[in-house]
Amino acid sequence: MREESELLYKSLVENCLVGVYIIQDDVFKYVNSEFARIFGYRREELMGTNYKRLVAPEDLDRVVKGVTERQKGKGKPTRYKFKAVRKNGDIIHVEVFSTPIIYKGKPAIQGMLIDITKSEIEKRNFKTLCHNMGDCLFVVGGDFRIKYENRRFEEDFGKGIGDYCYHVIFDRESPCDDCIIKEALKKGKIVKREIKATNNRFYECVSSLFYHEYDSKPAVITLMHDITEKKKIEDSEKEWRNIFNSIADGIAIIDKNFNITKINKGFVELFGLPEEKIIGKKCYEIIHKKDCPDE
Repeated sequence: MREESELLYKSLVENCLVGVYIIQDDVFKYVNSEFARIFGYRREELMGTNYKRLVAPEDLDRVVKGVTERQKGKGKPTRYKFKAVRKNGDIIHVEVFSTPIIYKGKPAIQGMLIDITKSEIEKRNFKTLCHNMGDCLFVVGGDFRIKYENRRFEEDFGKGIGDYCYHVIFDRESPCDDCIIKEALKKGKIVKREIKATNNRFYECVSSLFYHEYDSKPAVITLMHDITEKKKIEDSEKEWRNIFNSIADGIAIIDKNFNITKINKGFVELFGLPEEKIIGKKCYEIIHKKDCPDE
């Protein structure tokens, strides 16, 4: 029965779609075919060799520290990413899940490894796009601390990584009563809102649920589009409209084709017709009750 179980386990590992390995005393005691393929080697080329040859120099110290601890039987199962080196010298990105085990009576590490190079490149391109976009963009976790901010956000609010979003954006000491972040986390869908920030500028905010790459916990990504100039124009138009309507005399704005495009309240009262029956009509039809303009 034990032999059957071992054969079944070996068959599963050999045909696994992820790389599987065992490290003991810093050398590979076992690698499956997929592990060898990821790095461009044959299995026999890796068996009995030091694992460090596969780790990129910039990540070597970090990886060695973790492997050393787990080879001593210390630490818990761990998931991490690092840059690796293929046989042809190409740098790839890999993600590993490793756990301490006892192999042939001695401490060792068993791990599973996948090639995430494509997703890392796509992620880097996405970050570049986000960093250089014209609108503010930031990511916060459930604790309201800023995990990421792009260049425009830093320009508008200064560096805020690690600080609370409500402090950076609103200069508050506690979360907002109508917090868009809290609502997006709770509802799990896109939330939109207009705000006035501490820099006295207006923004149209769009927030949605987002899983942060480092801790895989729910977070919220928010895009802030500056609508300050738009608000100024709207306020100016509103002020003009109020003045326009406050004039007692009837006033109409007419285009080159004799169409009435705007009227004030005085004009409505003067002709005794509702606005919807005046706008779009020819001025001579309303004012002179004629079918055509005078010659």
